[in-house]
Amino acid sequence: MTLGVTTSNLSESSLPLGSFSTQYTTSDQQSVENSLKLSRQHEKPVENFSDFSANSSTNHSHNQPQTQEFSALPFMTQSIISTTMKPLQNVAALQQTEVPHPVGYIHSPTVPALSPVLPIPSRTANNNLASNSPVKTKQYETTGLPIILDGRSYEPEELISLIQRLRQDIRGYTDHIRWLEQELSQTRIALNARDRDIDKLKSVLDQKLHNNVSLLPTYPVTPLSDTSRQLIMHNKLNVTRVSPTSRVAGLSESVLQSPEKLRTKKQGVSGESFTEQRLSGLVHHDKDIWSADLIRDAISNNTFLKHLEQSQIEEIVSCMYKKQIPQGCFIIREGEPGDALYVVSDGILEVYKESTLIGRMEVGRAFGELALLYNCKRTASVRALTNASVWALDRRVFQKIMMATCLHKQEENMKFLKSVPALKDLSSEKMNKLADVLEPVFYEADEYIIREGELGETFFIIKSGKVRVTHTVEGTDETQEIRQLSDGDWFGERALYTCEKRSANVISAEGGVHLLLLDRSNFIYLIGDLNEFKSKTYDDVSRSPVGVISTSYQQSKGYVNKEETVSTSTTAQTILERQSKDSLSFTEIEKDDLEPITVLGVGGFGCVELVVWKKNRSKSFALKRMKKQHIVHTRQQEHICSERKIMMELRCPFICRLYCTYKDNKFVYMLLEACLGGELWTVLRNKGRFDDIVTRFVVACVLEAFTYLHTQGILYRDLKPENLLLDHKGYVKLCDFGFAKRVGHGKKTWTFCGTPEYVAPEIILNKGHDHSADYWSLGILIFELLTGSPPFTGTDPMKIYNVVLRGIDCVEFHPHHISRNASALIRRLCAQNPAERLGYGRCGIIDIKQNKYFQGFDWIGLHRGTLTAPIQPVVSYICIHQKKYLFAYRLFYLSIF
Repeated sequence: MTLGVTTSNLSESSLPLGSFSTQYTTSDQQSVENSLKLSRQHEKPVENFSDFSANSSTNHSHNQPQTQEFSALPFMTQSIISTTMKPLQNVAALQQTEVPHPVGYIHSPTVPALSPVLPIPSRTANNNLASNSPVKTKQYETTGLPIILDGRSYEPEELISLIQRLRQDIRGYTDHIRWLEQELSQTRIALNARDRDIDKLKSVLDQKLHNNVSLLPTYPVTPLSDTSRQLIMHNKLNVTRVSPTSRVAGLSESVLQSPEKLRTKKQGVSGESFTEQRLSGLVHHDKDIWSADLIRDAISNNTFLKHLEQSQIEEIVSCMYKKQIPQGCFIIREGEPGDALYVVSDGILEVYKESTLIGRMEVGRAFGELALLYNCKRTASVRALTNASVWALDRRVFQKIMMATCLHKQEENMKFLKSVPALKDLSSEKMNKLADVLEPVFYEADEYIIREGELGETFFIIKSGKVRVTHTVEGTDETQEIRQLSDGDWFGERALYTCEKRSANVISAEGGVHLLLLDRSNFIYLIGDLNEFKSKTYDDVSRSPVGVISTSYQQSKGYVNKEETVSTSTTAQTILERQSKDSLSFTEIEKDDLEPITVLGVGGFGCVELVVWKKNRSKSFALKRMKKQHIVHTRQQEHICSERKIMMELRCPFICRLYCTYKDNKFVYMLLEACLGGELWTVLRNKGRFDDIVTRFVVACVLEAFTYLHTQGILYRDLKPENLLLDHKGYVKLCDFGFAKRVGHGKKTWTFCGTPEYVAPEIILNKGHDHSADYWSLGILIFELLTGSPPFTGTDPMKIYNVVLRGIDCVEFHPHHISRNASALIRRLCAQNPAERLGYGRCGIIDIKQNKYFQGFDWIGLHRGTLTAPIQPVVSYICIHQKKYLFAYRLFYLSIF
């Protein structure tokens, strides 16, 4: 007969070992049944114990003993009882035995060989496998025949010892699994890092291919198949090009650009120039409530668009128009320029990248937002799987909305500030700065805005709504209402020049109140000495609480609109005058008088050649060549004209000089000062990162250039190592003024331009920007020089912009690379609010120069040109033909490297 044992205590977390058998005689069946009946009368039966006689009807005719083996019997992990069923006391012992939880099944032919594919036992409260406590077994009489397991007999003590060893094996396998999981996690991290490196190398290859192709003449060709195109690209990568440096120095290109030194050059992007004259003519399209809510939700759920203000979102909802997309038609195609944002209104859309389906979009999804910023190529294709409809918004309309809303807000804040007598005499530049830091806030009805007796540090202007002004009656606890204030009124102005306690309560009236808040600290940083406000008497009784919060000053000789004057230092002025006298007038040099020597570099809009003047071969220049067709195609005509106009006027030793320009049927040319020390980007790529000494010198040179530019009312907007050149002394000069613009003092511009890794948040959000955007990029430059890469990086520009909008506080600063002073400087330069950035205050760029990071720096030596640069280029002149000279440069570094 087959013997089986079951119990209600068995669970899936138990571990039966396999086959299990015992010696049992069929002639003892009757005594077992009698024993079971007797035991049920006196003791609590074991559940399902009747299974012992489940198959007792078989083999009754045989009197000889029979051995039956049964499989998959639960393996008892707390005690294994082997006994004959003849004596009654053994039945009672089985009843008293604690039946453990099985933990799984194993099909190993032998017991000691534990299968490595065992499932990890679950760690429950009743599972003793993970416990280090010894196995607890009940004491009982072990009489009868031994247990037969897979053809082998075991004594109970031997089997219990085997169980303990198996438990140890299980614990060992569990620990090993944990170790493997950790190894797997580390491997995944390493693979992710390797993927990022691969993306960087791909971008380097793409840039090199783009540069090589741009230098080749264009011919009409027949479209190639994908296989042929890949083969040609592969051959281009294997072409050996010898640089001017390698020809002179005898170094191969592979040595100069080893794989570990490869670093991607960052490319600038720019939108079309946008002026206030284009603000009129916004067209609103009617929508039902459901469609309007759908667009609002799509914008709120978009990582980029959710940063817009509510007024801007409402204007976008009103201006979006509907487009019907038939089934199978493409809305956007990969590689084509994009100029619109879309929100799915109906149907299902499929997304393809390189002809591979990567996802689907359904109703309520916004896509294509990068095209709102500038004219970029689509990174994927979107096709209608079913008949669909979308809501669309063109880039020009988006720019108009952003500019109109920001200008309206600025003008409204200026109007409020000018209505305050204590502020009305401020200059327009200072008034604009204050308007930028006014913070809107809303108070519910009956909510206290100011409490009597608390310290005052905030000034309020009522935008809409009413407030009640009360004060405590002397000698009592009762409050008395003095008056009410409404739209355009202000209160708390004494907080701008003193920290005295408030002398009244201000409580919002019914319906709540919208206020504009001006903090004392911002006022001090932007305007300066607040005691000047005591110099005038303003009669505020008619508009503010009488004698409570109003400003009442005695007339004095001071004045409010005192302006700071920016003067050039004597040493810097001397350098400028000497440079002007020493430099020859090169405006009359004809293009035919220039002899090309070699290509110095290739940029986004053309290439730069090293040329010499045939009439005086000791004079070398850099000739920048740009293709007209490319300028027109990217709509950069206005930028190029602005670059020429600005650079022709600049005379600064820290800015690359433009001498004259030329043009022909295909190209426009700029004759520039030759900075033979090469690009700072090349040095950074080869070195990996700079220390504080080199970084401090580079940033000091940039600050001198910014001081000159900002004094002229010019924004640079494209700071990065690629646009910093070294002259023969190792001094740094700004070059490439393609994104520079003269906006004047206290004004903003709206064109999206810059390098994604360096662009400021206000440029991304189209809020209008001024010279504070240059201070943001200066902080990013310091970070890259010290670490080797910018804080915000990625292959997808939209992802970079989304990370930039999170702020510099989300970036990890490595203490081994960035000192405490450098970290503090970077964070202040990269403040999310432009008005709070270091350098934007009343002292201007002097605040940056006086920062602790520049403590001990020799500014006078930098101005005079006597300070030794930490990077020393060595320029050599080598004759290659009769009366022809090649200017080859190699970089040598001081011991600080």
